[in-house]
Amino acid sequence: MNRYWFEPEAYGRLYNCSRFTSEEWHGFGIPDKVIGATYVSIGLMYEVLYFPCLYTMSGKRFLRLSCYKIMFYLGLIDVACIFINSIIDGFFAWHGNVFCDYPDLMYISGAISTGLWCSACMACMMLAMNRVCDLIKPEWMEVLFGGSRTYFWLLAPTAYGLYFIIFTPPLIFSSIYDGAFFDPFVGTPTTDKEIYTSWPHTINNMVVIAVLVTAYSCVCVVVLMKSRLLNSGTNASRNTMSGMQRTIVAQATMICMLILVAATVYVRMQFFETAGYMVVVGQITWQSSHGGAVFIYLFLNKTMRNEIRREFCCTKSHQISSTTNQKHRTHTTSNMSSNRDSHGEMMY
Repeated sequence: MNRYWFEPEAYGRLYNCSRFTSEEWHGFGIPDKVIGATYVSIGLMYEVLYFPCLYTMSGKRFLRLSCYKIMFYLGLIDVACIFINSIIDGFFAWHGNVFCDYPDLMYISGAISTGLWCSACMACMMLAMNRVCDLIKPEWMEVLFGGSRTYFWLLAPTAYGLYFIIFTPPLIFSSIYDGAFFDPFVGTPTTDKEIYTSWPHTINNMVVIAVLVTAYSCVCVVVLMKSRLLNSGTNASRNTMSGMQRTIVAQATMICMLILVAATVYVRMQFFETAGYMVVVGQITWQSSHGGAVFIYLFLNKTMRNEIRREFCCTKSHQISSTTNQKHRTHTTSNMSSNRDSHGEMMY
């Protein structure tokens, strides 16, 4: 964005659309209504499902835990990025647009989505550190993340994302391949991939792959070790630990795989010729790396699922007598208290 705002000569040299007429530029694009509709549908699904999750996480019951503060922050990033890489990019794919059809919109939205991706990467690494710390050295949690300290930590991914928005080349969508590239003219006769390479983005992806795989592998190992140590305890202890083990292993695996695949595909796309279907897979995986958390919240986090059901789903208990309502509320309160004790920070 610094070139767009403050270096018009450099911007004009790198993003010059005067080589062809508007009609010629548009002729390079390849409209694909199926891909466009798929991207938009995926984006709308994620956005609709994310709303109740974010609303629920914004409550004091969840935000009192540091991991949910980070996940709420990630959720805000996800919602913003999904709007760009799914809905806006789906519009471009549907109409067969290339950079020179909407240069300002594509450049600005691309810069923002690039920054949001990198901000999410750092926040995910922070969440991994939070979970490892909680399992290995719980006494450090209050020192590092207690009170409002988590919000101070979140300034780092915010500044990191702003750096990528302002000082690095943006990922720009092209309907020729139905994916995003640093080269705005990819697939046209005037492309020079080397000029548009973004090493900060490549390094970010490599680092996040290494850190997340290492951190969540440590989480899984620690959980397995603790589970075995508790095998000689009571049945309740074994069951609780077994549930925690399954939850953390499943979530760690899915989150790592989504980010791993998206980061790997996009690193490869910048340096090697990539089959068209792999570009689409990369785009959908990028979308899923932001929206996939919704299904983790809804299917693997019983506490959040119960809270969402209580907040958004009508039950017959609302229509019966006040005496029965009181009994229902008492029963629900006891269940929620039990969930709080047994799940705690089980999301990760």
